[in-house]
This record gives sequence, structure tokens and C-alpha cells, in this order.
Amino acid sequence: MVNLTPFQNRRNRLGLTYAQLAERVGCSESTVHRWLTGQSQMSVGDVVVMAHALRIPFGDVVENLKAAIEGQAIAAEYRRACQDRTSTLQTAEHADARTFADNRQKTRA
Repeated sequence: MVNLTPFQNRRNRLGLTYAQLAERVGCSESTVHRWLTGQSQMSVGDVVVMAHALRIPFGDVVENLKAAIEGQAIAAEYRRACQDRTSTLQTAEHADARTFADNRQKTRA
């Protein structure tokens, strides 16, 4: 998810209402509100248009998007790892059997 803080801070510094920002962006006030409160995600194109409307430097936008993409990749990898770990441990009995097998391997080593 894109870090919304720079967008909110810049909007506040410029003294823009959601309606004024929406006019600059070319969408509805409710859409801008949902984007900046995190209720809806902006596409990359939306982020660029919003940054342009708020006069946020392009380098800052790129860094924000890069961090968001890295965060999403890390979260996806974590979810995959969790799924892999739990796929064979569907019940308490499976967990007990796994613990028994792990302990047995430790005693053999």
C-alpha cells in the first residue's frame, strides 16, 4: 500500500479541501477522500496524478511506490510461507505428529 502520509501532509500544507483536490485530480471528492483515508487503493496512475496535483516531486513518488511494492512482495512471501507451514498441520493431531517426528529426529542426531 502506498504511504498516504506525504499526500495528506502536502494537502494540509497547501490548505486544500478534498473537493479542491478532487477538482485538480479530475475525480470525485469521495474518491479522493477514500484514497487519502486508505479506504480505497490508488493505482500507479492515480498516485502520479495525485502527486502532480499536489506538486510532490517525482523522485519522492518513485520512492513511495518502490517502498509500497517491496512491502507487498514481502507480505506475499510471508503469506506463502505461512501457507506452506500450515498446509500439513490442519488439525491438532497433525501438529502432535509433527512435533513427535521432529523430536525423534533430534534424538537420533
